[in-house]
Amino acid sequence: MFNVKQAKKPVIKKVLEPVKEPPKKKPLPQRHPSLSTPAQALARDAARRSPAVKSRPTTNGHSNGLKPRSKPSPAVRTPAPLKRKRPGTPLQVLSSDSEGDDDFSTDGEVKRRKQAPKVDSLEPDTRRDIWTTSTLVSAEDIGALIHGADLTSGKHKAATGIGPELFNPAFGIAEGEEVPVLELQYPSAAPPERFQLVYPKDGSEYRPLYDIVDTIEAILTHYFPPSQSATLTDESTGIPRRLRVAFKAVNLSDFRAVVDEFNTLMRTSLKDGTIIKHLSTLHQVPITLIERILECQTYERTIAPHVAELKVPKKDLKETKNNVYGEIKPRFAHDIFRETKLRSGQVFIDLGSGVGNVAVQAALETGAESWGIEIMPKPAMYAVHQKHEFEARCKLWGIRPGAANLVTGDFLASPEIDNVLKRADVVLVNNRVFEADLNNKLVMKFLDLKEGCQIVSLEPFVTKDHKISERNSWDPKNLLRFVKEMHYGSDRVSWSNDPGEWWMAVKDSEPMRKFGLV
Repeated sequence: MFNVKQAKKPVIKKVLEPVKEPPKKKPLPQRHPSLSTPAQALARDAARRSPAVKSRPTTNGHSNGLKPRSKPSPAVRTPAPLKRKRPGTPLQVLSSDSEGDDDFSTDGEVKRRKQAPKVDSLEPDTRRDIWTTSTLVSAEDIGALIHGADLTSGKHKAATGIGPELFNPAFGIAEGEEVPVLELQYPSAAPPERFQLVYPKDGSEYRPLYDIVDTIEAILTHYFPPSQSATLTDESTGIPRRLRVAFKAVNLSDFRAVVDEFNTLMRTSLKDGTIIKHLSTLHQVPITLIERILECQTYERTIAPHVAELKVPKKDLKETKNNVYGEIKPRFAHDIFRETKLRSGQVFIDLGSGVGNVAVQAALETGAESWGIEIMPKPAMYAVHQKHEFEARCKLWGIRPGAANLVTGDFLASPEIDNVLKRADVVLVNNRVFEADLNNKLVMKFLDLKEGCQIVSLEPFVTKDHKISERNSWDPKNLLRFVKEMHYGSDRVSWSNDPGEWWMAVKDSEPMRKFGLV
């Protein structure tokens, strides 16, 4: 028998598992000393990577109006839009007297800015005579030109509201001392443009130092043979690089010397035919050069100072819905010209042209006879100012654009525009918020278009599934043929950063003939 008392108690061994220590928390990234939250840090970082020109106003509809920029927060440096935002151009604080210089590392090494992504130019137009650098241009010929120095010195303050009190002298020059003025020679026989060496106090106004360096870089890139251009813009020894080094060193004499070197190069290269010979091989104007001339110079001097005046009050939006409009930016307009194959010798018209941005771009980029009509008085008035500056700038850059014609009036009741419509090859309508009645009236206008005229719109006038039948034989849309729906990328319009759609149609009576209705 089993003796319970003699049985040994089992020994229970306790196995102690090692205590796992809680994972150590990663230290939070240190915040910038001038910011209180990560959100502000992100905002500052985004601001630094934004374009250097004032943002284009938000607009949409029957004409092209503008929405004022918001005031910058005291904690975040807000860039000035090209601006109309300058596509592909990051914020570049060039003045050595200001804080937050993104072009230089903390150890003083100069960094080259990231270049704008390359965009295909339009098809070469061998029929077009673009370049006029061999033609002598007098000061009177560019009399309408607003020099950079005129803008910052307050010469046009009554018109622009911009005066010297908004700027600080650059290169360590004390306030009250005479501000240095530099001259910049352009690739033409025109007299040079004058610039004051100042920078804006709040970062939201015109930046002459950007203008000087970016203009020099654009000229060296586009007006010289590729091999020579590569040397002149070299990241280590090129002229733009040495200008930025002078900024960092707060060295005015070095900066002057490099600009003088550039001016001498320009005059020599014009005289010996280097520039003219190279330009004779080019039969299109690159989109990046167009942006420099239109966005960063013409628009900046004539439209940007008046953004607030051109806003349609909220209380009037319901009553003026057809006059609440949106602005198409240069890259989108470039896509329109490419898709429609607009060329010199053709006629382009923008119905509701606002301050004339797309109309003058069509004249510059394609050489076409370009028209715009705007019903709202203030945008139409500033469109005329922009046209004058545009024409003077083209002479300065040695470019012969197509004729740009800007009309004030209602495109439904303008005999002059009626005559142009009969000759038009491409018609643009930003009808994104048009009411149905206005769109229907426009379709009636389109009946007078010539066969094959292309219609570009942000809402379709005729859809892909539209079919002619006896039931709708009276519909004027039957004379319009749907071509295609396309998509524009982000940051191509002023009212949204998101991508969107646009449509193309063509005047075509053949389907009606086949149906026996014409």
